[in-house]
Amino acid sequence: MERVEHRIYFEKNEIKPNVLIEPIRDKIDIFNRMHKLYEGTSVCAKKDIKKELEMLDTEIMNDIDDEYEDRLTIGAIKKDASPVKPKKQNKTTKLSNDESILSKLVALGSTKNIGLSTFTELGLQTSLGWNTIIGKYQIKRTSVMAYKYDIHVSAK
Repeated sequence: MERVEHRIYFEKNEIKPNVLIEPIRDKIDIFNRMHKLYEGTSVCAKKDIKKELEMLDTEIMNDIDDEYEDRLTIGAIKKDASPVKPKKQNKTTKLSNDESILSKLVALGSTKNIGLSTFTELGLQTSLGWNTIIGKYQIKRTSVMAYKYDIHVSAK
């Protein structure tokens, strides 16, 4: 397959699939497994798998559009225009980067039951406790046995 639309969309908007809702993530996982199968099959079988992959890719894009159309448009999330980042970041830079990560999650509607690994993968640098405040966002741990958090926007 030459063009995978949802991957192009993610790169263009700097979105990581792990911030999407679970049904869409599941479809992306299925797509990735089918794509690996596609790469390892014979020429005859590739035709059928390619049709399935194209349909699944379209379905993923339609689901993203249906779920996030009011919160995200193409080009809405822009790359940081900052030049080379210094090796040592001061506390305000660290907080502003973390706050931008949280604002992107809120914009996507991912504010409930977020795992610590998701925050880590997105690059959150602040250590999270039971109740952590980063800028105008309050992050509350919701589970005793698992590192799951909810994001609340403070009225500042």
